[in-house]
Amino acid sequence: MAIFKPAQSKNWWVSVYMGKDKPRRYIPTGSTDEAIARAVESTVLAAMRGNMTRDRLILAIDAVMGWSDSSTGTPVSGLWALYLQTKPRAGKDTIDRRRRIAEQFTKWMDNTYPSTKYLHEVTPQSAQAFCDWIEAERGGNGKTKNNRIGNLKTIFGSIVVRAGLQNNPFEFVQRADQSDSQHGRSFTPDEEKSLLTECKKAGNNWLEISLLARYTGLRLIDIANLRWDCVFNDRIELIPSKTARHEIRVKIPLHEKLKPVLARLEHTGDFLFPDMQHHYATTKKSTGYTDLIEKAKIQPGGAVLSFHCWRHTFRTRLAAAAVPQEIAMKLGGWTNESTAEIYNHDFTQMTAAINALD
Repeated sequence: MAIFKPAQSKNWWVSVYMGKDKPRRYIPTGSTDEAIARAVESTVLAAMRGNMTRDRLILAIDAVMGWSDSSTGTPVSGLWALYLQTKPRAGKDTIDRRRRIAEQFTKWMDNTYPSTKYLHEVTPQSAQAFCDWIEAERGGNGKTKNNRIGNLKTIFGSIVVRAGLQNNPFEFVQRADQSDSQHGRSFTPDEEKSLLTECKKAGNNWLEISLLARYTGLRLIDIANLRWDCVFNDRIELIPSKTARHEIRVKIPLHEKLKPVLARLEHTGDFLFPDMQHHYATTKKSTGYTDLIEKAKIQPGGAVLSFHCWRHTFRTRLAAAAVPQEIAMKLGGWTNESTAEIYNHDFTQMTAAINALD
């Protein structure tokens, strides 16, 4: 699909590729304005992807060209209901994530841009502002950010025609060029010691939570949601949040040094750390762990320091202990080798190889 100007014509046209061995179709935009022509092209493309009816396509083009009354439309608050009309094909977890991000967006728009009443008034600028806000509010500047943008792009891409949008406002929102994991690193033994000391001073079970991460490699969200019925005498068994949709269960043997740590926790409910579980279930804001890292005087060294660095530390320590890749992946719940190796910061074997050279 492309826009073009035929010979001896001042107006733009849209050339539509219909498939191999099929003639192209040409749609007149009736305008000399390239921006309008590209809006028509975007509308036609959205309609084709959504398998829209001919009548709805014509109405959408009319709205883009200003040939029909577009003063009214779908309220911003109707975003999710309109998206459901497209009958999206996705798993339950994906639909839930999209619903949450859509609800957050509509609430944010009402508070931040109250003058924007309809979906066709949402601009790329407000789309970018929302993504910046949710990143600052909820964290996640890599894969997490890209997943959010991807869900928003999918939602708005599905309703372009139905809502009378000229384009998808999330189409050009800047995505992260790396995953969150690629920004982290492992702690050195001295850094571990210093950080654990600060965790002990801080209280709030930060020492126990950190030790659990050190000996299991679990993410903070999984530790927060860890239930007592997942903890056995010799192991911890759970389905991590990252692999929940694939129902990938991990079994992690309990280290001897971890058993007394768990034994001193109060067994007052379903969760090992009820306060942390409540935090994740409600605010989703920063836990303040980076403050403890700063108090431990750990320097970034070009990395982004966070609680997730314990997962890097876990994988690196497994590599230093010469644990086979297959076993390390099972323990950490990684689904492919390339991802698992992002967490491996051990150079012992490579250093030995270099030193072995004449």
